[in-house]
Amino acid sequence: MILASMFDVRVALAIALLLVHAPAPLQRGRRDEPPRPCAAAEICCPYRLAGFSRAEPAPTAIRRVAVNLNQVRRPYPSGIAILEIGINEKGRVVSACVLRGLRSDFDRAAQAAAMRWLFTPKVLHGQPVGVAMTITLGTPDRPPGMARRSRGPHGLGRLP
Repeated sequence: MILASMFDVRVALAIALLLVHAPAPLQRGRRDEPPRPCAAAEICCPYRLAGFSRAEPAPTAIRRVAVNLNQVRRPYPSGIAILEIGINEKGRVVSACVLRGLRSDFDRAAQAAAMRWLFTPKVLHGQPVGVAMTITLGTPDRPPGMARRSRGPHGLGRLP
């Protein structure tokens, strides 16, 4: 009997400690700390924006802007960068955060390109709302200024 009551006291104490030290539940779609204002040169990440939710189905892109490779140093990276963007109720991209990048200069150029995209506004219950979604931006097959070589009859890249 004494052993059973000691066990009950230990369990009750452990539960009380867990409840005291447990983090407060978050409101849906919000973080527990207020978003800080962004500096002019900084691109905010959408998880810092309160009230943004995931878009299902995703908004449709009206205008897509390619990555400007003139801002990227050579040799050009190959692959894709994955960005999470925040879209406001007017369909404009207000934040771009690199989730998986290639190289810092390409990531900055990809962020700048994503900030110029335009989407159809997401409408929820008849009201336009801001959303967060993930996009991928890749490198082109041929960098700018590199002409496709002629394979000619001998495959040497030039005509005889």
